[in-house]
Amino acid sequence: MTSWNSKNLPLVASFSKIAELLREHGLDEHATYDTVRYRSQSDPEWPIGEGKEHNYVLVGPYKAMPPAPVLELYEKSPRPPGRRGPDKKPRQRRGQS
Repeated sequence: MTSWNSKNLPLVASFSKIAELLREHGLDEHATYDTVRYRSQSDPEWPIGEGKEHNYVLVGPYKAMPPAPVLELYEKSPRPPGRRGPDKKPRQRRGQS
């Protein structure tokens, strides 16, 4: 069940606005402009782009997109957790042991 209603979404949104919507609707609490943009470039299931059902819209120098397909993607396939994992030991300055 979706936590959002497509009628209440803007027609187009920037990567930043989509990150805000993802956090607001509990789909990705760590979403940022960069994480959404990275997924758009690396996820073959990303629903927007050339040859896909939905296209980007240029709003000035920025790319905008319909937010509903992106929210649907995150709902069906959440962002994978970070690869780095927790620190094993405290960080130290270079040259210190």
